[in-house]
Amino acid sequence: MTAASLPVVLFVCLLFMAVIFAGQVTIVLLRYVMGVGFLELQDLVTYAFSALVVLAVPLAQWRGRHVRVDVLRNVMGRRTTGLVERVAATVLILPVFG
Repeated sequence: MTAASLPVVLFVCLLFMAVIFAGQVTIVLLRYVMGVGFLELQDLVTYAFSALVVLAVPLAQWRGRHVRVDVLRNVMGRRTTGLVERVAATVLILPVFG
């Protein structure tokens, strides 16, 4: 991911979040107020969430904003920290996309 594509990916993530919010509110209103359900709308929310995860995880990694527990980071060197980051990405993040 390049710095030029960052605003585009961020905009698409925000768009997916808006689709999820609006779709979920619509689903709840249709189901509990009008007694009607649309599976296509539920699928849209599910696919939007999946796409949001697929785009947001690498975006957070690239910007260094991912969640991590820094228990031993203070005593580890810079090289060891980088190795731990690579191993964690391989072991924990890549299987999600597999």
